[in-house]
Amino acid sequence: MHQNKKLKEKKPQLNDLRINIKSNYEADIFLLNYTKMPLFYGRIDRRTDSFRSAPKDRSNLFHLFADGKRMSGLGLNTELLHKVRFTFIEIPYEGEILRTTKEHFLKKSIPSPYVSSRVDPQRILALNDFIVPEPEPVKEEVLSLFGEGMS
Repeated sequence: MHQNKKLKEKKPQLNDLRINIKSNYEADIFLLNYTKMPLFYGRIDRRTDSFRSAPKDRSNLFHLFADGKRMSGLGLNTELLHKVRFTFIEIPYEGEILRTTKEHFLKKSIPSPYVSSRVDPQRILALNDFIVPEPEPVKEEVLSLFGEGMS
């Protein structure tokens, strides 16, 4: 129970989301303010450093136009993306699990133009952009005998 207390102390201040701690490793996320009752939004798993959303289907797709082309994508709440710590994102969609990293999602997604009293602010990532990017290669610097860096 000692770790549970620490998790509660580290909870971010959230306006649209509520975090319910289930164990030392898992917490459920609920969306507030946009539905009559809190809506289960997904689960954080600290063992895998991931957020897994509630299952989504075609009714959750956003259809946008980007660069003159029609794009279908899925959105995630902006507050979740900016205030809750996790590295990986998993979204169950139409019988498969779409995976990516939060960093990739933030880099490649666009803000949703659809925000109202019934729709939370989201960022939308195109379905074909759901990938787990390869880590950037680390450029190692080699020191010469004189202590100067050489590439």
